[in-house]
Amino acid sequence: MPYDLSGRLLPEAQLRSLGRYLSDPTRRAQLLGRTCVAHKAWYAFHENPPMRDVLRPKLICKDITQTPFFVVDRKGDIIPRHSTYYIVPDGSVDLDALADHVNSPASGEWLRAHCQRAANGFLRLQSHVLKQLPVPASLVPSGLAAQRLAFDAEALPA
Repeated sequence: MPYDLSGRLLPEAQLRSLGRYLSDPTRRAQLLGRTCVAHKAWYAFHENPPMRDVLRPKLICKDITQTPFFVVDRKGDIIPRHSTYYIVPDGSVDLDALADHVNSPASGEWLRAHCQRAANGFLRLQSHVLKQLPVPASLVPSGLAAQRLAFDAEALPA
C-alpha cells in the first residue's frame, strides 16, 4: 500500500518491497501510461483512498458481477482494489447478519431488478443502488429511521 494510515502518499523511497514490485519495467510502464500520472506520482492511485474507512470492518463486493456476492472483512485489513466496492456500515451493525441479508435470495432478486446491466448481462453494483437496498429494521440499531444506517458510508471503488 503506497499510502500511510492517514491516506497520504508515501515517498517513493519508503515503498520498500512494493516499490521493487512496482518498479518492474513492464509494471512501471503500465503505471506511467495512466492519465492520472500527469498530476500525481507514477505509483499513486487514481484517487486517494479514505484510509479511515478502508481499514474498518466492511462488506466487499465486485462492482461488475454475474451474481451479487458480499464478503465480510471482519478485521478491516483487506484493501479493496479498483474493481471492488466496499461498504462500511455503522459500527453497531452486525456485519455477519447484514452479509446474510445482502447475500439472501431476496436481496439478489432486488439487485437484479434494480442494477444496471453491463456487457453479457452482468450486473453493475453501484453505490446509489446499494444505498437503496432494503435492510430490515432488525439489522440496524433503532428501527425504520435507522434503516439507512447500514449503507450510510459511501460505497467507493478503491
